[in-house]
Amino acid sequence: MPITAYFIEGVVGSTLILAIYDRTDLLDSVGW
Repeated sequence: MPITAYFIEGVVGSTLILAIYDRTDLLDSVGW
């Protein structure tokens, strides 16, 4: 897998984690 794929996946994953930690109401809307 190209190094850029790892980079993009890392950025997307980090953004998702930050969004989850930053917005707990998002978890409530999803149902987690």
